[in-house]
Amino acid sequence: MKTIPIRASDSTIEKINYIRESLHCSKADVLEACVTIVYSAIVVEQTKTREEKVQ
Repeated sequence: MKTIPIRASDSTIEKINYIRESLHCSKADVLEACVTIVYSAIVVEQTKTREEKVQ
């Protein structure tokens, strides 16, 4: 597994470029992966919220 040198102070474009270069993929691929991760996190949070309301 490869470590990607991303710092919190890096701009979004810099972060995308680090990931893209490390994984040898396109910016579109990186953005698609990011969107998938964020969407999944939102679904998980919504599910937790619904379950808490039911109980």
